Amino acid sequence: MITRPEPGLSETIAQVQALGWQVLSMPIMKIHVMPVMDVNLKATQAIIFTSRQAILPTVQQLSKQYKNWQQVPIFTVGDSTALDAQKIGFTNVYSAHKDAKALANLISQSLDFKKGSLFFPSAKGQGQGLAQDLRRFGFDIVHDEVYRTQPVGALSAQFIEKLKAKAIHTILFFSSLSAQFFCNLISEDLKKYFESIRAIGISSKVIDPLRALQWRDIHIAKDPNTQEMLSLMQEHP
Repeated sequence: MITRPEPGLSETIAQVQALGWQVLSMPIMKIHVMPVMDVNLKATQAIIFTSRQAILPTVQQLSKQYKNWQQVPIFTVGDSTALDAQKIGFTNVYSAHKDAKALANLISQSLDFKKGSLFFPSAKGQGQGLAQDLRRFGFDIVHDEVYRTQPVGALSAQFIEKLKAKAIHTILFFSSLSAQFFCNLISEDLKKYFESIRAIGISSKVIDPLRALQWRDIHIAKDPNTQEMLSLMQEHP
């Protein structure tokens, strides 16, 4: 079962099906776009993306202000986000290939903090750690919350049916927030069914919320990306 929303859901469904698995999709959160502030590209030397959901609202704002918005350098936490940035039109995209710490290091090694600020669009309530790390390197961070997440109101009937039939083998979690939202929706009478289910998380941050349930196994990707999660599916059938 895949718990992530779009963008990324359809792509992950195809990847999991290509490995021979039957797929149940149940996005556990909804994405709500928020107004994006005016971006002063003359004072901005790069834009930071740590999530794919932040790209579209940022581009919609940039395209209102500038004709050549595609040329601003983009730094991303992972390759999927980098690919999305390239697909939408950015021409100078650099991926840290890993996590927020790696991204902070990449930016500090690639850019001079004296040459302009960094624009960092993120989810509401997210990104403070990365912003703090970059400020410690001397960078001026313009941090804007451009979308918020909201849990779905209830589990799908299809999921509950398959859960009770013990027809679910593995559940994939792509953020600690999605894991938290998911566990909050599990009623006491459903908790017993998770003892035969494996959870795979994109990072160690997923572990704490998942501890609310008793799983058969919890596996965490070595690096926080979809490919590592898919590798775990093959390594631990």
